Amino acid sequence: MMKYAAATGILSVAAVMLFSPFLFRAGQKRGIISAAVGIIIYTIVKSIFVECGWGLAASAGTYAGLIAETVMVGLGIAFFSELNKAMADKKGTAWFFFLGVILVAAGKNLSVDYMLIPDISAFIVGRAAQSAMLVVSACLVSDRAGREGFSFPAVWAVVCVSISTLAGLPAGRMPEGVVSAVAPMLILTGCCHLTVVLSGSVDALSEISAGGLAAGFMLSYCFDCLTV
Repeated sequence: MMKYAAATGILSVAAVMLFSPFLFRAGQKRGIISAAVGIIIYTIVKSIFVECGWGLAASAGTYAGLIAETVMVGLGIAFFSELNKAMADKKGTAWFFFLGVILVAAGKNLSVDYMLIPDISAFIVGRAAQSAMLVVSACLVSDRAGREGFSFPAVWAVVCVSISTLAGLPAGRMPEGVVSAVAPMLILTGCCHLTVVLSGSVDALSEISAGGLAAGFMLSYCFDCLTV
């Protein structure tokens, strides 16, 4: 498991380092920012309805899982809304955005059974691309990315990938039932956090491009197909 997770992480960090300079030179273009918003929204919606929905239904039952997910989404959004307000200061909270990215990535790593994947090469490419796009998207919509320069996304890519990869270490020693319950909860918590911070970021944007938003959805869907 760890060798595949590590390969995915290394590939995603390499992709961020390779493409982020070009993206951030054009980072003020409306279409690129809109595509980043689309990637984050796709991640949130797909994760809540598919990974968290199926995961909680499998571990707690259909109705109990649905009720638990609804309650956790409401409480999670309320909690992170208040936390985000409490942490707001003049320097901004761009770094705080990556908590959601880390939680989502860690939950996804825990929920993967590599023994059941039909094409491991395609899976690694697809998952690495998803991770890279999510980190870069978080950088693009944050309020510090432009000021921090090209190294900002690269540093956070290493941090996010390292923590989410290490999260898979205890999975081999945990009972399967525990892992199947913990993974969707991590993803759901991360999605709640991303929802709160993204809403504030979108409010700060002057305009969202429909074409860029659609491009973000399609990019996410295309790479997501490789991980099936």
